[in-house]
Amino acid sequence: MNGRRDVAGFYVALDDSRPATIRVEGESGKVIYNDYSFPNCQVGPKPDSSKVASELESKSPIRLLEALTWCNAEHFGRWQVDSIHADRSQDASGAQFKAMAANPAILKRLRDLENSNVPWVSETAKDTLTKDAWSQRYPLAR
Repeated sequence: MNGRRDVAGFYVALDDSRPATIRVEGESGKVIYNDYSFPNCQVGPKPDSSKVASELESKSPIRLLEALTWCNAEHFGRWQVDSIHADRSQDASGAQFKAMAANPAILKRLRDLENSNVPWVSETAKDTLTKDAWSQRYPLAR
């Protein structure tokens, strides 16, 4: 976890036989973002970004929390690409993130999840929607 001093711990659960990162916590015990920008920055395994939108509807708490963790994360290419990293400008995760953040149905689902009875689900959904990615850069979020 190159430079990730903010990470105090993380949780990985097994979904069938596949490990899934379901939560990253700071020292306070509150949820913090994962960082999928570069492999050496991320905590735990990265989910298949093409399945995240459908997993936000999952009845499986593991799949739902994994999808929320992905939504709450940093992704390469979300905002701009500098000349040093231009070769990564087509990163699928960043492109998928931008598409999801601009999708009104995804935003509605995240708002619904803010009211979940499952504390980790509601906390992660709230944290996701307060990030500039959702609330400022994409005005539909709030």
